[in-house]
Amino acid sequence: MKTIVTLGDEEGCLHGPPERCNFIPLLKLEGAIWRTVRIHGFSITDLQARSRGNEICDLRSMLYLALREIGFSTTAIGRVFNRTHSNIVHVTKNIKSYIDTSDKALHKYNQIRTNIRKELELCN
Repeated sequence: MKTIVTLGDEEGCLHGPPERCNFIPLLKLEGAIWRTVRIHGFSITDLQARSRGNEICDLRSMLYLALREIGFSTTAIGRVFNRTHSNIVHVTKNIKSYIDTSDKALHKYNQIRTNIRKELELCN
């Protein structure tokens, strides 16, 4: 059975018994995102804005994908970024095809993914 990665408060996981869940506090996730965004020269305000500039849009999309691959649900990711579940699904689908066709994008995505996993203290 796949491990569920969930957000919540200090009470724990809302999706089942602790042995099935990898509980990550929301503040820890937000901190990991903030530090990753800073490395790439942006702020949280830039990330949360509705900006569609290429660089920030790619960064935001790659963060969504990295969090999906870790195991976060599209609903949980949407909650963090103030986006809808369907937006996360659409964006992750599109960014995957972009990463598959661009070595530069793949390199950037690998940096983001590695940094997020490190910040959340997950194994690579």
